[in-house]
Amino acid sequence: MQGFDFSSSIFSPVITVPPSAKIIFVSDLFVEDYVGGAELTSEALIKTSPFEVFKLKSRDVTMDLLKTGADRFWVFGNFAELNPNLIPSIIGNLRYSVLEYDYKYCRARSPEKHLDVTGLPCDCAGQVSGKLISAFYYGSMGIWWMSEAQQQRYLTMFPFLADKTNVVLSSVFSRETLDRIDALRQ
Repeated sequence: MQGFDFSSSIFSPVITVPPSAKIIFVSDLFVEDYVGGAELTSEALIKTSPFEVFKLKSRDVTMDLLKTGADRFWVFGNFAELNPNLIPSIIGNLRYSVLEYDYKYCRARSPEKHLDVTGLPCDCAGQVSGKLISAFYYGSMGIWWMSEAQQQRYLTMFPFLADKTNVVLSSVFSRETLDRIDALRQ
């Protein structure tokens, strides 16, 4: 007899990736949830994709979704809510890229914020969490950076990431967002 799984809620929706989606874009939040710079950049990229994109919140990534989406291309934006235990499976089984908006090797997501909060220089790159993030990035097909300075900071700490495809993307905004900014400015 099959028992009831008490670890999941009967009220939680079952997430399925549409068969037509070729790209799975993972992020903590999307523009529908919060209108920030990272979310606007992600949305502009999603809207201009020539392929159908499925948005998946990082907290909703499961081993089952990784298995069913193994034949798709994945993009990981902000993923603070991703279960870190899934990272080895992602590295070993998926084709993916990382879109780096901040400094995820740091627990505070910023070495400067880390110093402000703890009073100590950031040492996260040498910690297990920092090493896991660097391995995650190394397992990717490529990394998109927001600035040359950000990319250089990572490459200084993790020189092996220079072996990957590294592209400085900067922030990207849709025509609608740029028009709205222009209208507000005037």
